[in-house]
Order: sequence, then C-alpha cells, then structure tokens
Amino acid sequence: MPLRSRGWAYVSCSTVAASGKGPAGSVQYTTGSYGGISGSALLLFATASNNLYLTGGLYVSGVIEAKNFDIINHTITYLSSSGDSKFGDTDADLHQFTGSLTVSKAGTNPSVIYIDTANSKMGVLTNTPPASFSNSGSMALNLVKTTSSPITVSASDYMIVSPNGTATLINLPAAATAGRGRVIVVKAAHATPSLTVSASGGETVDGANYSLLLSAYSSETYVCNGVNAWHII
Repeated sequence: MPLRSRGWAYVSCSTVAASGKGPAGSVQYTTGSYGGISGSALLLFATASNNLYLTGGLYVSGVIEAKNFDIINHTITYLSSSGDSKFGDTDADLHQFTGSLTVSKAGTNPSVIYIDTANSKMGVLTNTPPASFSNSGSMALNLVKTTSSPITVSASDYMIVSPNGTATLINLPAAATAGRGRVIVVKAAHATPSLTVSASGGETVDGANYSLLLSAYSSETYVCNGVNAWHII
C-alpha cells in the first residue's frame, strides 16, 4: 500500500501487487514521490525463522544490542568488555592483536593468564613475567605408565614410567616431529629394570641409536635437537 510519509515498512509483495517493488520478504521503502515504493533483495525478513538478512555493509551511529552476537570469518576491530564473543569455529582461525592480553576472574590480581606481546612474555598467576614463560603456581605434566612393549612416545607425553622388570622398548619420536627443545623423561621404577630407549630410524641418542636404563629406579631426561638427535641431560 502507498506510504503517506517518508519511511520504510516490511511488505509482503504477494499481496501488494503493483506497489511492491522488491521480492517477497524484502523491506520496502519510499522513493520520495507520493506513493512510490521500492525494495531490494539485499534486505530480507524471513517470517518463518524471524531473521533479518542483510547483504552488504551495516553502518550504525547508535548502539547495537543483542543477546548473542556472532562474527564469523570477518575482521573484528573492537570487542565489548562484557558479554560473549565467538572467535570462530574452525581450526584455521587466526586472531592477532597488538598489546597485552589479560584473562582473570573478577577481582583477581594477579591475572590467571597474562600475555605481554610487546616483550614476547607470558605469565601464569603473575602480571610481571621475568622470562618468556613464567608460572607462579603449580604445574602438572602428562605421565604415562608402560603396560606393554614397544611403547611409542606421543606428542602429549612428558614422563614415561616403566614399573616392571620385563624387557621394555620405548621409541622416541623423530626429531623433526618432536621439535627443537622437546623434553621427555623416562623412569625405570623397578629394582631390576630392563629398559631400552631407542631413537627413530638412523637418528641417535648421544651418538648411539639407543640408551639402556639398567640401574634400579634410575631415570634419564632426553632433549631433542629438532633435526636428527636426542641428548641425555
């Protein structure tokens, strides 16, 4: 129907005949002349889902309020200090920022997690990390007990414990896969251990292809060079 004042209104084009210029579901608006109505498929209201669809840019001079506000695969320049924000839903999402990041409970000081990007430092329970990574709390690392042989060290393993005296083979991951500086601790938790720690393929452990732990309740710490070898420290 004609609009007697400048403005816009949702119009079902199937019932308006000549007055409706946009497709069904479009938001109609006056064109300036009396009774002139136009519409566009770029702005549609779906009554079945109660959703408004906009194709193009949205420019708002006021405030947008929403119970849930999802931004997917687009650049975000500002996030509100309150409410929930979705950072993406795929493994390929990358979010970069300049400045510091603080994660904490309300009133918590120091922060639970503090990231100082300017100085490439991260702190746990400290806002003044003196090193690249500083932890002012406790720490738990993954411990695995051997139940069969051979055992292949996984990407999430830190300490491997062999609690029996039977012959057990522990295979270290390839150096390039483990990465430079990867640390693995092996513990023989038995009075008469028979534990062999072997490097991958032609790689070495302090010049040899393997290391033997034969002393009662002994342990060794292995550090990877990231190329072709592990070293015992």
